[in-house]
Amino acid sequence: MNCTDFHRLMDEERPLTKRELATVEQHADSCLSCAALLESDDEANEWDIGQDMPEAALSEGFTDNVMQEILALEDASQRRRRRHKRVGLIAAGIAFTVTVGAAASPTFAEMLKSLFGYGYYVNVDHAAEMGFSERVEGSDTDQRITLSIHEILPDSPRVYVAYQIMRDGKVYEPMLQIDGKRNRLYVTDEDGNEYEVDSIGGGTSDTTISYINFKLPYGLEHKQLTLHMDILEVGGRREGVPFIEGLDKEPNPKVEGHWQVSVPFSFAKSTEATIRIPIDRSYTTPQGLSINVRNLVLTPTKTQLGLSHQLTEEAEQRKYRVKPLFWNELQKDERNMYELNQRTFMWQLVDESGAVVNDTSTSSAQLGRWPQGQKLTFRLDYEEHNELSDLSLTFRPADVRKGPVKLKAGGTEFMLSSFKLEPDLRDPSQTNAVMVIEGVMPAPLYRVAHWVLAQGSELKANFISVGTKTNEYEIREAVRNTGKIPLKYELRIKGYEAEWENEELQLLAPVITTRYYYEDDAWSFPIEVPPSSGMKQEEGK
Repeated sequence: MNCTDFHRLMDEERPLTKRELATVEQHADSCLSCAALLESDDEANEWDIGQDMPEAALSEGFTDNVMQEILALEDASQRRRRRHKRVGLIAAGIAFTVTVGAAASPTFAEMLKSLFGYGYYVNVDHAAEMGFSERVEGSDTDQRITLSIHEILPDSPRVYVAYQIMRDGKVYEPMLQIDGKRNRLYVTDEDGNEYEVDSIGGGTSDTTISYINFKLPYGLEHKQLTLHMDILEVGGRREGVPFIEGLDKEPNPKVEGHWQVSVPFSFAKSTEATIRIPIDRSYTTPQGLSINVRNLVLTPTKTQLGLSHQLTEEAEQRKYRVKPLFWNELQKDERNMYELNQRTFMWQLVDESGAVVNDTSTSSAQLGRWPQGQKLTFRLDYEEHNELSDLSLTFRPADVRKGPVKLKAGGTEFMLSSFKLEPDLRDPSQTNAVMVIEGVMPAPLYRVAHWVLAQGSELKANFISVGTKTNEYEIREAVRNTGKIPLKYELRIKGYEAEWENEELQLLAPVITTRYYYEDDAWSFPIEVPPSSGMKQEEGK
């Protein structure tokens, strides 16, 4: 699982399956930023769709009427709000004030019957409600199993598809395994050109409907396209994914056959509704991060800022000011190099009252419907960089078992507060050690990206992921009040050996993160989205 898949699952408005929960937790064990989001996630209130829903008449003012209806429903039902937006969330319903042709748009009531509604991606739900999905019917039956496609929502370059795999009225395969060989998903245009899909994702709902989404190359926005599913096997365990007894549900047996389903679609409707607002702002931070904000793009399923950023040459060189022990060996591990090359910045969108309506560290933003005719302010909240570090802690496991052990390194005070052994759930023959580290770092030092375990001149583990026990709000307040950052990590050392118990071990932090909060010195500028009547697409974009 990568971070994109993690955020997609975290955005689901349905309960996650045991498999999905295990996958999310496994990823969070190895990714500190995702772990922080997992722990700080706010509980969401579901929208009661059983309430009475007024119907809007189909007319020239169709879209504006729908907007008013939905806003009224949201006020009445207290549509969920979140104080903290997760990285990677994308917005829904932003560009819908651009009227979609009335002849092509379903009625408001029909929208709410969309197969995409409530339980898949929130942004896709809204786009489907607004009439940007297409109801299609294509199916094929073999071995008494029917593969059928029911709905498709194209929003270049991504396509969302609702489908079913059924036998005797029951779901046989909750999620297709697309491997590009026996099970293929591809697209053709009217000239017969074939396009392979990329970045395939998917999920299931509480109904019999399954979902898949994929990315196509740019440049197909004005072509008539056909989606093809060419499937040779369904069911069975997923290849490359370990099956955990007691955690995973045994799938239906693998069945071989041949299912071919093709349905037409185009990006025309979403392309017509896409709006680009030029911004063209640039800034280089005091820490050497150059940021360029090109434009704001509003589509049926996302609101996206055109952002690019890079470090200045001086800032790039700062990453290598020190050389950790074992670095010649550690740099061969792509995970260490990946961590070293990470950099990010958090930006916010603030409304005219000063309230933050979005904060994220990617170019995509969860905004709901953009407030038409109002001003929002882009504001740089903080930036962070990773650098090499020579931070080292020496300890004996037996000492930590007896009680907390206090250590000091690099101006930071640490305490090894607990140490325990537990069996590895995925490999019962292996024992893992779980240790909790607490400490206080002077700002702008922010966190240890991961740890390394050594014994003397020998590396024992060249990448130990950490789970954080602090949250962003606590950290920010601590920096404001004390200039220091509290930290609490849980380290899971896999393959712990009994003979290490009374040996001196070293925990090394080869990569450390620095973060700079800008507060009142933040770079900012206004962004204004005109009323819908004045909106026009940029030419040639």
